[in-house]
Amino acid sequence: GKKVHGAGAKTIIKIALAPGVHAFTVGNPANNVLSYGCQVTDLTISPASGYTGSIGLLIYSSVGGRFSNIEIQPEALAMGITGFKLDGGASGFFNVFDNCLGNHCHVGFHLTTTGASYPTNQTFIGCSSFGDIPYGDTTSVGFLFDVVSTNSCGIDSIIVGGNVEQC
Repeated sequence: GKKVHGAGAKTIIKIALAPGVHAFTVGNPANNVLSYGCQVTDLTISPASGYTGSIGLLIYSSVGGRFSNIEIQPEALAMGITGFKLDGGASGFFNVFDNCLGNHCHVGFHLTTTGASYPTNQTFIGCSSFGDIPYGDTTSVGFLFDVVSTNSCGIDSIIVGGNVEQC
């Protein structure tokens, strides 16, 4: 798998996003295959603008991935942005999210699918999401698990610790 390791809390990716665009992607939605053992650690992604539908980190069909010490922190209030989006696509399971933060995001963590399968068996340890209800985003969500057909994204997932506020 591919690995991206920042130099610590000071490593920041700043990017301007158009509506529906993601700042950073793990996996490839175009080829609909599984991505094994991907890692992203010690990174802050700071979208310069938070258009509705934009995504900080899109993780597609990941298996056994490790995502730790990642912060999605828009430069300004970003009503409408999703911090972390895990798309099952071809499938997605056994990923670990450790100390990840979606701050000022409409949705902190979103488990969904655009393919034939859905993400299951995810582990979230100390992950937090802070929405923007005080600033007018009254439908902000910390963790969003979609229902696809008769199956739910996130089946057998575990959330340990962390904090969800203003959602």
